[in-house]
Amino acid sequence: IARSFSFAGAKSLLATRRNVNDETTKNIVSEFFKKLKSGEAKDIALQNSIVDFINSSSHYHAHPFFWSAFTAIGSMEPIEIHSSSKVKLWPWILSVGFLLFAARRYGRTKKLT
Repeated sequence: IARSFSFAGAKSLLATRRNVNDETTKNIVSEFFKKLKSGEAKDIALQNSIVDFINSSSHYHAHPFFWSAFTAIGSMEPIEIHSSSKVKLWPWILSVGFLLFAARRYGRTKKLT
């Protein structure tokens, strides 16, 4: 599946090499996204998330079976998240307005011929 996303144009992926425990996945991936949001590179965020998971888990869950399947593929550049960036609606409103105008104009032209 990871190869399909890569061929489709995904710049980077977080994938697993085999089936993984749901609770482990929840813990590691939630920490991974927190670390990405703080500006860490993807590979470092994954590594730190796994280390945090191992340190906070029981001896049983620290076994590599629970965390070793996770891998980062592709670009490891940090993700730039701009919390202050707001979606500007005016380009969308103008685009939709233009499309509605063009559709109505095309409909009138079509009826006249």
